Amino acid sequence: MIDGYWHDGGFGGRIVRTTIRTLQFAFAIIVLGLYGADLGNATKDGVRANTNWVYAVVVGCLSALTCIVHCFVTVKRVLWAAWDWVLLVLWAAAFGVFASMYVEDRNTRDAADTTSVQRMKIAVWITMVNLVLWFASVVHAVVWCIGARRLTRRTNKPEPSRVEQGQAQVEEVEMATHIGSRVGSEAPSSDTLLATGVREK
Repeated sequence: MIDGYWHDGGFGGRIVRTTIRTLQFAFAIIVLGLYGADLGNATKDGVRANTNWVYAVVVGCLSALTCIVHCFVTVKRVLWAAWDWVLLVLWAAAFGVFASMYVEDRNTRDAADTTSVQRMKIAVWITMVNLVLWFASVVHAVVWCIGARRLTRRTNKPEPSRVEQGQAQVEEVEMATHIGSRVGSEAPSSDTLLATGVREK
C-alpha cells in the first residue's frame, strides 16, 4: 500500500487527496477565527469561556494539524481512515451543538455567550461544511482501501508450486494414456479386418 500511496491518477490519487486536505485546512482556519474571537473576548474581559466554544476551537486545531501532518507523514491509508472518522464524529457533535443554539433563532438565551449572533450563525454553516468535507475524506479513504486491497489480492495470488505443476502434468499424461488405450482396444484387429475383406469378396 505504501508504494502506491502517492500515485497521481484516479479517485484515490494525489490530486483528490490534496484538494480535500486543502479545503479542510482552509475551513478549519475559518472556524478557528469565528469561534476564537469569542474566546479572545472572554479572556480579555476575564470571563470564563464557554466550553462549547473551547470544544469547537480544539476540533478546528486538530483538523488543521491533521492536514499539515498528512503532507509530510505517509502511513497506511487505513490509519488515516480511522483518524478521519474520529474527526468526522467530532465535527458532527460540534455542528449539532451550535445548530441547536443558533439555527432556530434562540438569540436571547445565547446572546451572552458571543459578541455577534450573526457571526455564530455563519459559524454554524461553516461547521457543517467541515462536517461534509471530513465525510468526503472518510469515503475517499474507504474507497482507496478497498481498491488497494483488491489490487493486493490480485498481485499476491499464490502461483502453483513445481510439485503441483508436476502432479498436473502426470495426471495429464495418465489421462492421455488411458484415452489412447481405450481407443486402441476399441479399434478392430487385423484378423477382423481380413475376415471382413474375404466376406466382401
